[in-house]
Amino acid sequence: MLYIAAIWWGVLILPSFTNRSLIDLPMEKQPLKVPDQKEFDHFAANRGFEKVFNSSYSKAYALFSFVLSDYLKQVKSDLKVLDIGCGDGWTAEFVSNFAKGHYFGIDSSAESIRKLEERVPENSGLKVTGVTESAEWIVNPKSCREIEKFLGGKPDLIICNAACHQIRKSYPDLRKVFAAASSILKQDGTILVGDYYFPEDMTQDEVEEDRNWIKNETGQTPTLRSGFIIRNEMELILESAGFISDTAREIRANRDISIIYYLFVSRKTFSQTKTSLPLS
Repeated sequence: MLYIAAIWWGVLILPSFTNRSLIDLPMEKQPLKVPDQKEFDHFAANRGFEKVFNSSYSKAYALFSFVLSDYLKQVKSDLKVLDIGCGDGWTAEFVSNFAKGHYFGIDSSAESIRKLEERVPENSGLKVTGVTESAEWIVNPKSCREIEKFLGGKPDLIICNAACHQIRKSYPDLRKVFAAASSILKQDGTILVGDYYFPEDMTQDEVEEDRNWIKNETGQTPTLRSGFIIRNEMELILESAGFISDTAREIRANRDISIIYYLFVSRKTFSQTKTSLPLS
């Protein structure tokens, strides 16, 4: 179990919603517009994701960094990490400061993968590689075998941070992505899933104010309100894929905006042979 000590962040530790029926989970969503890869490549090549997002969403990344570092401090040796939506390597570099082992990143931006593989020194003790693919690549069993071959076994830790709203633009069925993640994760492994959403009590005008702030502050094309996955829905997605969430935390991403960042620390509840979600 992980604990947050910095209460001045205003972190909320929220109860589970496992009593809700999975029939309440929205099933088939219409695909949103596929994100412009040139924008992501630009961030990786010129500005760096962490330089933009870690400062613009400072409270969100403080929470993510705290929880990840707390996990990594407990690792003994030969950590195996799979990062879905890895970006340009900030997380890999962060992991390398704490642990030795293997790190496999997946990102749809070729420039991000290039940066990832250049970022962590070979003598760091963390061997890093990546593939330029969308997240649904892991749904293919051949992909899972490729990941395990590089890692030297099933991952101890899977990370999917600030990526789900982008993944869903091209592959709306996140349940299959996380079912595949469940199938490849070590039985006693951990998955960290974080993302953003606009609270229901925000008016559309307030949402647009936040979106304009995001555009001006980061240069990123802001995601529509409907493009995000709210926290309760994400918990149901994870549950249906075979995970139980030990903690769910929320925090405002930045004091100047109202968009919320949540972070789940979850583990497997059963083997993939028992899951109700087919992988193909």
